[in-house]
Amino acid sequence: MTTKTVALVDGEHYLPVTRAALAQLGEEMGYEVVAAVFIGGTEKIGQPEDLRQLDVPVILPESPILGIRRAIEEFGPDVVFDLSDEPVVGYRERMVMACEVLSSDVVYRGPDFEFTPPRFPRLCRKPSIAVIGTGKRIGKTAVAAFMARVLSGEETEDERTWLPCIVTMGRGGPAEPEVIRGDELEI
Repeated sequence: MTTKTVALVDGEHYLPVTRAALAQLGEEMGYEVVAAVFIGGTEKIGQPEDLRQLDVPVILPESPILGIRRAIEEFGPDVVFDLSDEPVVGYRERMVMACEVLSSDVVYRGPDFEFTPPRFPRLCRKPSIAVIGTGKRIGKTAVAAFMARVLSGEETEDERTWLPCIVTMGRGGPAEPEVIRGDELEI
């Protein structure tokens, strides 16, 4: 089975080299390259119309991000394969492109890397909110407690419609979970 793919290409490579890379993606690696997004650099391509030599539809966007969005919308790929290189695309630009691709639930791959979209399995049957932070003493519990008070109506003195439950985790906590009922406790 082939993987429907949009390739990101640049003008830092001569067109025959880029065409050969696209062919290799298809013939040797099992990708079905349905389009290419030209993301910049014209040093070795000649005129933009010369990109027709690539034998796939080529999007010439105002910016790489707009081109990636358009390609994903029009072609619905499983993978965006990045064949670009520095100096056209540096690390910062590549990470922005990776975020754009992943936010569209598409795999972002290159010759020596792969980023897959995160999966968020549904763990709760009720609405839930996560307050996540990696630093110590930055206010995660305080933020969660405030959100619970707002949702329960205690902060605004509205009618109580929600009975929030806060689940906290700590590395040095007790072996068994402790339940503290906020609706039965006055501080």
